Amino acid sequence: MFKVFFRYRALAFSREIALLSQHLKQLLGMLFAVLYTALPGIVLLVFLGLGKIIKAEGGSVNQLWIAWCFLAVQTIFFYALQQAILNIEQRCFQLSIACSRWWMWLADCRNLLFTHVFLWCSVFLLLTMSSTQLSQNTHFMIFTALQLGLGFLSLYRMQQTVFFCLVSATLILALPYLTPLIMMLSWVTVFIGCIFIPTFNWQKEFKVNTLVGFWFSFYSRHYQILFWRLASGVVVTAGMLVLASEREDFTYLAAYFSCFIFLLLITTLHIEVAKITAQFRAFFHSLNKSKTFNYSRIFTSVMVYFILLVVIATIFTQWWLAVGVGLVAIFCFYIAEKKPERLALVWMCFLVGGLFI
Repeated sequence: MFKVFFRYRALAFSREIALLSQHLKQLLGMLFAVLYTALPGIVLLVFLGLGKIIKAEGGSVNQLWIAWCFLAVQTIFFYALQQAILNIEQRCFQLSIACSRWWMWLADCRNLLFTHVFLWCSVFLLLTMSSTQLSQNTHFMIFTALQLGLGFLSLYRMQQTVFFCLVSATLILALPYLTPLIMMLSWVTVFIGCIFIPTFNWQKEFKVNTLVGFWFSFYSRHYQILFWRLASGVVVTAGMLVLASEREDFTYLAAYFSCFIFLLLITTLHIEVAKITAQFRAFFHSLNKSKTFNYSRIFTSVMVYFILLVVIATIFTQWWLAVGVGLVAIFCFYIAEKKPERLALVWMCFLVGGLFI
């Protein structure tokens, strides 16, 4: 019976991954194809980043920020794969056929380990080290254990994982003088504390007699579409800051890619919000507020991006770049509103074309 259950979970996992890949391909189109062909280069960048954690050439602060970026990225990664790994839609059905909860947990472990690319890269590097190198890189061994523990925490208690990422980033900012080993040990302490933090429901009821109340209510119930974009933006910005601090001549490129990544995140959010809120158009039309509703949706997306653009320009001191990308952003939002299926192609053309200017 266990063999049948395990085979069922494996088939369900494969099906969910295939559907997720298809949805990504439909959403991002050309960008997905480019990233797929660049997979070997992405794997190489992962190993280069892990190498920076092992050997700090840019200082311990950069070393810790790179480690934090890996943990934050894997949190986003498992947030996207959580439904596939746990087979959430058929979770109640699993309880009816599994003789023990351990069966479900073992199947979850199998799916987690199968997809945890970052963990296997770290384990591979550990296996290539000698005993002397291992003793000199105790912090990397702790980091690898954190990757595994945080992976399980991401599956079952995502709120606590987000709390861990926020606290660990705060520790780097507040205590930059700590060595990587001490900082990793403090992260372990925070991780253990997060296990005992209860899950809470922070969603509140908002009055929807105004558009402001409607949008507060909407995003409180669809916070998932904001979470992974916000986390991705923070990780990208942190990574670009590390790059700019190590190579000052790359400051312009770091700001350039940060602007365009945020542009992609916000425009795809605009498209996703438009699809979800389509069901409310008739309601606002009955109140003679359909145009106001559409304008408020567009205005919110555009203003959020331009605020982020000002933040990026301030961080990297690239104001002329912000002006140029701002003009590109207006056109991209127009495409996202009128021809959303062409957004990936337009975004890619501006991204690549801007590198040659």
